[in-house]
Amino acid sequence: MRTAKKPAFSRKPLFAAMIFALSAPVAFATPTPSGPFPGNGTAVYGTVTAAIAGSTATVTVGSGNTVITWGASGALLPGSSTGFNIGSSAAVVFQNNALGSAAVLNIDVTGTPSQIYGSLSATVSGSATADDAPTLYVANANGVVVGSGATISAPYGVGFIGADLNSTQAQAVFASCGAVPLNFDNTAGSVSVQNGVNWGATTSFLLVAGAGSVNVGSAPGGGVLFIDGGVGGHFSPIGAGIATSDQGSASSIASLSTSNYSSGFVYQDASTSVSVNLGTASTAPALEDVSAYADGTLDNSGVLNASGGTITLNASGTITNTSGISAAGMTINTTDIYGNSSTAQNGAFINTGSSAKITISNSVYNAYLTAAGTSFSNLSGASISVSASGSGNYAELYFDGNSAFTNSGSGSTININANSGDAYLTAYGTSFSNLSGASISISGDNATSYNSGLYFGGSGAFLNGTGATINISGAGGNDNSGYLTAYGTSFTNLGVLNFSGSGDELTVNASSGSINLSGAVTGAGLDDVDLMASSVGQSIFINTALNVSPNLYSPGDQIDASASNMIINAPVSAGTFVYYAHGSSTGTASTAPLVNNFTVTTLGSISAPTIDVAYHPNQTSGDPSTGYGNFHGSTTAGYQSLTNLDINGPLLAGTAGTVNFGQAVQ
Repeated sequence: MRTAKKPAFSRKPLFAAMIFALSAPVAFATPTPSGPFPGNGTAVYGTVTAAIAGSTATVTVGSGNTVITWGASGALLPGSSTGFNIGSSAAVVFQNNALGSAAVLNIDVTGTPSQIYGSLSATVSGSATADDAPTLYVANANGVVVGSGATISAPYGVGFIGADLNSTQAQAVFASCGAVPLNFDNTAGSVSVQNGVNWGATTSFLLVAGAGSVNVGSAPGGGVLFIDGGVGGHFSPIGAGIATSDQGSASSIASLSTSNYSSGFVYQDASTSVSVNLGTASTAPALEDVSAYADGTLDNSGVLNASGGTITLNASGTITNTSGISAAGMTINTTDIYGNSSTAQNGAFINTGSSAKITISNSVYNAYLTAAGTSFSNLSGASISVSASGSGNYAELYFDGNSAFTNSGSGSTININANSGDAYLTAYGTSFSNLSGASISISGDNATSYNSGLYFGGSGAFLNGTGATINISGAGGNDNSGYLTAYGTSFTNLGVLNFSGSGDELTVNASSGSINLSGAVTGAGLDDVDLMASSVGQSIFINTALNVSPNLYSPGDQIDASASNMIINAPVSAGTFVYYAHGSSTGTASTAPLVNNFTVTTLGSISAPTIDVAYHPNQTSGDPSTGYGNFHGSTTAGYQSLTNLDINGPLLAGTAGTVNFGQAVQ
């Protein structure tokens, strides 16, 4: 006997596996069903009886898993329309008359799509209890249409499947294990669940799976929405829901068995576009979770609300959102889709337009938006908010893709906030760009020892463009509590970098390009700046005022810079200013240093009690973290003495300060 109304989906509180979906709405015709009831059914597994009374057909099953094929020459409801169709004035009731849970797989074998415009429901009779109402599935390799005005009432879930389940092997897996194989071999099974469906007592789950095109215009509130657009695998309501298995060449359906359906069997994919539009903020259902997969594109154009749960989106093509999404946690392209190849095919994510508002909020656990795939873009006035409340709970946007991270366009915002924990934006990929009036704000607990920061660990350029803003607000009780750390090829700031916490740090390591600080670097929280253009011949340009303020932490109040060339074209102030002339990583004491240049222009100045340029009297090694050296004619661990010095602006060390230069050799 079932004791709850929801299937026991296995999920962690934060990382549940559930779906969502995807592309421009698919245009389905609105055909007239060929008959009012399903007809010519055969019970392949289970004991089944059926009768018609007036406008209602009642199909009685026992507990366990039942398989019925419709549309051949079966004895169930003979003389009715062939296949599985429900006319607008008809009702079809599946009832379980035995104690114990039940599931019914209805397979239409006619070769024409199934059309459901009337009422489909699941209930109990006899010795069964209310918890024994059967889970219902309708499968048709040629597609399924659930029309506007249809009523679907299945308390323990319902699935509409455009996949081939005609094989004896697939039916045996369902009968023995309760799992639905999703194999899209030779399938043209587009599936459309149209807007305006009445979901009655359906509160557990809705599965929509098909090939070619999948359109979800309606879903039941309170349950889990599963969408599979042509990604091979299997579905089980007891477990993770959809489990994909499409890496490599598809296996022969003849080899599918109860022992390999969940491990070892490779299912056939089919190229598919998925479109989801569940309505507006006032009409869209409140879902428990959403989990969506597509071997193709995924487009969401309506409000997708799983504010207390998780949303998971995966696609081989582009995932596009143009409307509101809300959840406690969200993952994008974290499950690989292979499309029967040997390598993952996951594509890009685009959140675009002023109506595209992603809100991730969690007051119980950590709040997260985790994305992989190729690129991640927030464009044209779109917004992303990730916020966590509750002691110690963090908020994070994490991108580990293999292409660009972009926030661009006037009004485009990314806000990461944790009022009692850490706040992070972490990105990898080929580049990081914040452009054209866009803004990024990262704020952690500003009263206790939590961190707030932006970390870029990618392989390309970091750019904060003209008119763009990045604001880092760290905590007041922790060293380096606010940080911007960038490891890539180059670093350019043309907009605003604002550090409004305390003990904040800017760290840049440009592996093959220059560091350019031309836009404003503001805020009283900046405590430490480390700039390294590590490739020989590259430069650091400081074209904006740079003020590093003292605070309680050690070392703090310091600017460390290393490059072949450094050009200071604006006022710079700190407790300590250090420049390391960058040279070769090898060399001896007799080796001539590589050419380097240290320049302070007439617009530039350095104000610091200690100013050291390629000099330190206590240098014991070439490691700039332990000392930064008075190297004369040598290269030690990549740092060396000056070759060219050009000072045209003031160096202000105060009456008790020091200004030291390493001995020049050219």
